[in-house]
Amino acid sequence: MVWTQIVRLQRNFLRGGWTGASKIAWVNWEDVFKYKRVRGLGVRDLRLVNLAMLGKWRWRLLSEGAGLWKDILVTKYRVVRTGSHHGGHEDEFRVASSWWKNILLLWAPFDSTSDWFSESVIKVIGNGLTTSFWNDSWIGDDPLKVCFPRHYQVSVQRVVMVRNLFSWVGEVWVWDLRWIRLLFV
Repeated sequence: MVWTQIVRLQRNFLRGGWTGASKIAWVNWEDVFKYKRVRGLGVRDLRLVNLAMLGKWRWRLLSEGAGLWKDILVTKYRVVRTGSHHGGHEDEFRVASSWWKNILLLWAPFDSTSDWFSESVIKVIGNGLTTSFWNDSWIGDDPLKVCFPRHYQVSVQRVVMVRNLFSWVGEVWVWDLRWIRLLFV
């Protein structure tokens, strides 16, 4: 990634040069990113800046409506959804650009203990036209296909939005779930 190369240049500069010889680190690397008022150098942590920018693009994918840029990405990478799941198919993911992979991998733990992007956003169902019934986490923390794998396996409607699975009959909300076979209760 580009930010790693820039960080390498920063480190080499602070160590006094680019020669092959090992130089003394005159500044603790953690102090480089501290604010000047707390005795740091005030340099921006490019790793965090990179994550913030990728998060911005991921947020735009999730929140903005239709747009040419989004249509191109959806068509090129056959994006199913852009939530915590990587969004595309495995084959396309392998050959995707590094920028696209980085955006889709934002769900990966930032500090090995948290899924920072998914924990920072919440799915609003709204009219249900953009919320996948089985694949989005819209009830609880996990998608319904994870919570109810047997139901998912026998569902005829695996790729369907919430809005397309119910209708109002009078003042009652009626679900229209269809199964390959009868469910055992």
